[in-house]
Amino acid sequence: MMARRQFKPASRVALAAAVLLFLAGSLLFVLQAQAQEGDEAPEGPIPGEANLVQNGNFEYGFYTVPELGFEPPDVGHVPNHWQWFRNEKYGKYNIYNNEGFGLVCPDDLSSETSGKNSLSIHIQSTDESDARLGVYQTVPVTPGVDYLFSISGTIQVQPGGSSPDINHHMLVYFDHTGNTDWRAIPHEKWIRIPWKEQELEFEVSGPNDPDLAQVEDYYQVVRAKSDKLTIFLMAWRRWANWRTGIFTLDCVSLVPLSEVDVEAILPRLSDLSAPTVDAALGQEPAVQPAAATQPGPSPDSEPSGETAIIPPSGGILEKESTAWLVGAAAVLVIAGLVAAGVWNSRRS
Repeated sequence: MMARRQFKPASRVALAAAVLLFLAGSLLFVLQAQAQEGDEAPEGPIPGEANLVQNGNFEYGFYTVPELGFEPPDVGHVPNHWQWFRNEKYGKYNIYNNEGFGLVCPDDLSSETSGKNSLSIHIQSTDESDARLGVYQTVPVTPGVDYLFSISGTIQVQPGGSSPDINHHMLVYFDHTGNTDWRAIPHEKWIRIPWKEQELEFEVSGPNDPDLAQVEDYYQVVRAKSDKLTIFLMAWRRWANWRTGIFTLDCVSLVPLSEVDVEAILPRLSDLSAPTVDAALGQEPAVQPAAATQPGPSPDSEPSGETAIIPPSGGILEKESTAWLVGAAAVLVIAGLVAAGVWNSRRS
């Protein structure tokens, strides 16, 4: 007759602890997978199938650019349907596919793509001021029609790279003639996307790391003036610096305003007096005061442009709703270990 195996009290405690740790680890794994896969799209009424920007979610491939990359044999990777540009200031520049951003776009939902890709623009070791690197795309539009442009992303800078919100800016420009020469754009016509510089971390301590960059959004209403519109997106480092700056972009969209649920985004708008928004609601445009004429900025000052519609920041990395589950997992582990210890002491 086979002897029944006896477990020592210490073995029982170890077994109970292992089971609890396995359960808690499984829960954390599920939470992390949800954060990476993006179980929900960012808030917004923009239907992906109406997006005029090709490969605005960057899920349809990248092509190799030997002129980019930090040092040979490194090369850059620019998204398909987009072109790239940079000035001749000395430094290290790269454009590449960032597969760790984890943002799900409306286009990802409508086209059933994974949402894992995004575009990163990398500037480092610039010995001269006014470093510029970006991408652009020309899209067909209808003259006189209002469109809603939107984009999500972050600006992350290595500590010591600059004072906050001074040295690194993300800029956008809409060329209403379809022009593709970025050098022809007057500096003062570039529009600054009001994203803040955030600290760049080279190591992430966990899926709920409070230091993870907060994804920010930007909206602007654009009225087409011809049958072509070129969208320029440019990362700008104003002054020389050897540290790393990374601009990450995703969910680039241009949608006819008539196809946007304007009522749904009203609570998120900071400028409700835009005539185009009033028109979309079927209201009379609000009377606007005459704008004061001001001289355009020099390369040492910030670009400014049309009045933009800027919603509060948000994104898939802000998963506060799952924080209580992480806490519950930690409590489960601690309570289980305490209970196992009490049980063991009574048994002995």
